[in-house]
Amino acid sequence: MKVFPRFGRLNWLGDFGTQFGLLLHGLSESGQDVGGVLCSADDADAVRRLHAAYVAANERAESSGDFRTGAVELSAKLEESLEKGEGPWVEEWGKVRELTIRELEKTYFRLGISFDEYHGEAMYRDVVVTSHFDRSSCSPVLHTVL
Repeated sequence: MKVFPRFGRLNWLGDFGTQFGLLLHGLSESGQDVGGVLCSADDADAVRRLHAAYVAANERAESSGDFRTGAVELSAKLEESLEKGEGPWVEEWGKVRELTIRELEKTYFRLGISFDEYHGEAMYRDVVVTSHFDRSSCSPVLHTVL
């Protein structure tokens, strides 16, 4: 008889926020799009290209308030689209998320780590996420893990 129930391994991915807005805005400003990057490269090359675009967008956002504002506005539109499950960037976001998970799993495998599930903000309403973290901060076990 087991004393403890089986615990699931959940990897919480931050999938809303300015990061994807910066990536989309940076790609758009350089005449690229996520679909083009993903279709023209294998996974490793696509990750390198997306990372380079993200770094360039971050650098530009630091030096240009207008660029940063555009990225933040795009992020807000994306978040709204993801909550509704429809919109112009939902499919691209999903493809980048899948690519990210595939690449993360390679690293986790080398480290001997596995997860049962990958969740993120896009899977929950704000109330559920806030409620989860409020409860977890009261638990010494969850607090230590988080």
